[in-house]
Amino acid sequence: MLRTCTILMLLSIVMVMTACNISGSEETSSEGSEVKENQEQQQEKTVPEDTMSDDGQQNSATDESEQSSNTTDDESSDDRDIAKPELYEPEEVSGRDNPEEGSGDVYPEALENLELPYIYENTLVYSGTINPEQSIRFEISQPDSEEVENVDPEVTEQGHFALPLDGMELEAGDELIVYVMGNMPHEQQFVLPIQPAEDGMELVESTSDTAVMNDIKEATDLPEFYENTSTYYGKTLPGVSVEVSEVDAFVASTQDLEVEEEGDFHGDFSNFPYQAAGEAGLQEGQHLLFRMTDEDGNLALFLTDILAPSDDPNYDGPISE
Repeated sequence: MLRTCTILMLLSIVMVMTACNISGSEETSSEGSEVKENQEQQQEKTVPEDTMSDDGQQNSATDESEQSSNTTDDESSDDRDIAKPELYEPEEVSGRDNPEEGSGDVYPEALENLELPYIYENTLVYSGTINPEQSIRFEISQPDSEEVENVDPEVTEQGHFALPLDGMELEAGDELIVYVMGNMPHEQQFVLPIQPAEDGMELVESTSDTAVMNDIKEATDLPEFYENTSTYYGKTLPGVSVEVSEVDAFVASTQDLEVEEEGDFHGDFSNFPYQAAGEAGLQEGQHLLFRMTDEDGNLALFLTDILAPSDDPNYDGPISE
């Protein structure tokens, strides 16, 4: 009897110990699994899947973020970029030959505020800047003639000038002679080679656009101009004067438009340009140059296409808003 009791007690002890070992093993396994899972999660946070390259190498998430930021900035910069002409180097295009000063030298006075953009084969209107205290003259060859016409465009208080050139037959490789005069021992001559045609260079504008000039452009509203327009209305900033030039004639006609205090302007085009007997007025496919000049001499330019006559038999011109 005693032996039987002893055997039962030993069996009980063995069963208890076995159960404890099994429980401890399960707890250890569970703890190990949790540690491994935490390590994997931490590894996923450290190395995002989308930063792995095709060859299995790890890329920096920071580098990718910087690249994305740079791409966005580049795209925004491209959106802001506007086609601008290149500039002639004064030393390369100077045509003055003065033995006392040396051939090709440029007077320092001529370089003050000087900006001569490229002229292109398809340029209709050319503009740039010089010293406001100086003047500029262009030698324009007359069509089908060896004669030359001297044209002196008006220079604003900021030194801006603009000149219609469509009456001149421009060919790439030809040269346009320009003189800058005033406050120098002699006039300064520049020989500007004509560049091959380039899209967007029908109107060559100064590359030194200012915030004021951009403000004028943003505030200016020019409705469409039809061949049968007789009264024209538009809007610009208050205090800005408006002048319109004919572009497609060798000697351009100009007229000033009346500008109201709020910036609304209008003009009578029923006889512009002046028409002698048998002459035609403005025609479809021709152009008009609008010059907007503020009181400080900042100049903004607009080149407008003349459209086919309006189908409205009662059309007189755009209605002012």
